[in-house]
Amino acid sequence: MRKLLIFDLEWVPLASSLQDLHKSMPEHAAAWERRCEKWHDQGKFSDMTYEEIFTKEAGFYPEFIKIICASVGYWKTDDDFAIDSFYGHDEVEILTKVQELFTKTAGKYKLCGHGIKRFDMPYLAKRMATNGMKIPWDLNNGNKKPWEIDAIDIAEEWGFGCNQEKYTPLDWVCVSLGIPTSKTDISGKDVAKAYYQDNRLEDIKNYCEADVRVTAQVERKLTSLTNPSLVS
Repeated sequence: MRKLLIFDLEWVPLASSLQDLHKSMPEHAAAWERRCEKWHDQGKFSDMTYEEIFTKEAGFYPEFIKIICASVGYWKTDDDFAIDSFYGHDEVEILTKVQELFTKTAGKYKLCGHGIKRFDMPYLAKRMATNGMKIPWDLNNGNKKPWEIDAIDIAEEWGFGCNQEKYTPLDWVCVSLGIPTSKTDISGKDVAKAYYQDNRLEDIKNYCEADVRVTAQVERKLTSLTNPSLVS
């Protein structure tokens, strides 16, 4: 059995609206509006206001998000999967705990998750850099070649070498492998509303943990089919 640290993140835009961002982080708001102006000049989002673009798109840009939950799990034994979460309103506190954990486990556990090479790992590194924090080795991948990044990305594994299939949704992989999905009444697109409007931080944490548990099951199933010797 591979020693994996399976993790998932949830994040939201830096503010509930562009108007609120103007109040709390005016330089960020001005930078966002400059980009919106360029998009409009290019004919992109031409039917949307800057506020509407922020609501729809800000969550895709790590410069305009804050991480509100990081859930991490690992197999203690073949039948015992342990999981813990760092979550709350203070991003620096969350990032500090993740930084300490990833520094402690570097070289001992491989990071594992769904889409982590494209999203979670660089997003974590950028948010740590934004907050003036040192980047743990497993996230400090700017100068590494792709094959030097020592992590297991389920989206990549499911692609089986086909680049176009590296971004298959986790629930599609689950239903294909006969594994119950983690989907509840919250999905990724609902997290910002659940956080800012409905005050459902605990539910967001539960959703994040469910994704980690499902990812662990998917990794085991895939490994049993592709490299059975690694599954005890």
